[in-house]
Amino acid sequence: MLSIGLAASQTIQARDVSIGIVSQEAQASPVVLEYDQLAALPQHVIITHTPWHDHAVRFEGPLVRDVLTLAAHPGADITLTGLNDYHARMPASDYMNHDVILAMSADGQPLRVRDFGPLFAIYPFDETPGLMDALTRARCVWQINRILVH
Repeated sequence: MLSIGLAASQTIQARDVSIGIVSQEAQASPVVLEYDQLAALPQHVIITHTPWHDHAVRFEGPLVRDVLTLAAHPGADITLTGLNDYHARMPASDYMNHDVILAMSADGQPLRVRDFGPLFAIYPFDETPGLMDALTRARCVWQINRILVH
């Protein structure tokens, strides 16, 4: 198993975001991805309506599959956990078959904790309307501070 933890507090600024990648089985040293490293990954834009906004929002961030490829674990199921300990399991088929992103900004503004940030799992709902079901919506974890790779 691999876990990715996000150092975060309620007053976090976008530039303070870092993700530590730790292999629990191998007791390997963590790999830390800073905000700039996440921002350096190819950024993908999703303009979509969500149940949590009253208009279509322009989200931008790296594809989940790119982050997991960087962590050397492409194609694995993951569990996303938010600051409030809410968690949801996302099958690899979701992010391999759809352009699911870890949104870092919305409408051009870095996501803050009070605005679902600093990382928010977003699906292309408008592009694939069949995704707007209860199960997929539940996988849109916000304030992500941990990703467990199965």
